[in-house]
Amino acid sequence: MVPTILGHEMMGTMVAIGSKVKNFKLGDRVVPDIVLYCGTCDLCWQGKYALCRKCGSLGLQTVYGGFGEIVNMPVYTAHKLPPEVSNAFGATVAVIGCTTAFFALQAAWVSGAKEVYLITIGEERLKLAEKLGATKAIDALNDPIEEVLAATGDGG
Repeated sequence: MVPTILGHEMMGTMVAIGSKVKNFKLGDRVVPDIVLYCGTCDLCWQGKYALCRKCGSLGLQTVYGGFGEIVNMPVYTAHKLPPEVSNAFGATVAVIGCTTAFFALQAAWVSGAKEVYLITIGEERLKLAEKLGATKAIDALNDPIEEVLAATGDGG
């Protein structure tokens, strides 16, 4: 869609809710699952939503993404954040992913993180994570949860 406001790694607060939405209220803090799917094709019926034949991504194939002030998203993509999850970056951040994870790594540093662990796959990506300043690059094919817990003294 053109024009598009990009951005799919986001969190926000519900400021408007459709009349049929029952599980959310104004003021709820949410994060989206960015996968948009039709729910009617054969792949959706198999539970393979990310492979939907008509799929898109919130913030890529939509008009309003996370870099905008308001994002209109289907309710099935919204997940409530628990109260103990802060809106701000904490002292320790774990970034999971491949290509865009390197941007998130840099964003975490400029947002005040004290430690940033990047979890990815592949020797080249792990080396790049270290080169870009990750506190530790962790191979996702091992046990990344255990490695983060060990590196943070079970702090997570």
